[in-house]
Amino acid sequence: REKLLNIESQLNKKFKNLSIVSSDEKLLDIMPPGVNKGTALHNLCKILDIDKNEIIVFGDNFNDIEMINFAHISVVPSNSEQHIKNMATYVTKSNDDNGIAFAINEFILKSV
Repeated sequence: REKLLNIESQLNKKFKNLSIVSSDEKLLDIMPPGVNKGTALHNLCKILDIDKNEIIVFGDNFNDIEMINFAHISVVPSNSEQHIKNMATYVTKSNDDNGIAFAINEFILKSV
């Protein structure tokens, strides 16, 4: 993991015209600047006329940061990266314990 994060840091310094972010312990996403889940969600909310206060997102890694920052409520599983857990509104059970399903039930289905 440390090796990948070091490579990410070096690439970000060298290629300022790209957005490079880790999306898993063995993966790097390389995209044009401004392309991320947060921007996509913001644009979708504008198109569908949805207030961001009505948005709940689920993520677990560094490629989810902008989306987590955009949404009113962000849910991450307990086996997420620590930095991501610190940013989230709510930390649910791990992926292995159906954490996302548990959170959907708690935040969405109970209010229906």
